[in-house]
Amino acid sequence: MNYTLIKMFYSWGKLTPAIGWYRENNFIDDKQYQTITGTAYQAPATDAEK
Repeated sequence: MNYTLIKMFYSWGKLTPAIGWYRENNFIDDKQYQTITGTAYQAPATDAEK
């Protein structure tokens, strides 16, 4: 899936899996994530950080 499709499905509320998954798996970058969601990307905490 590309940026355009991710953005479109997100705007429809039909993006599966959640948008974070697409960022974590490098389908989109941090700037694209912020453009789509309006918020900065926060990487999930790892077990080492807990």
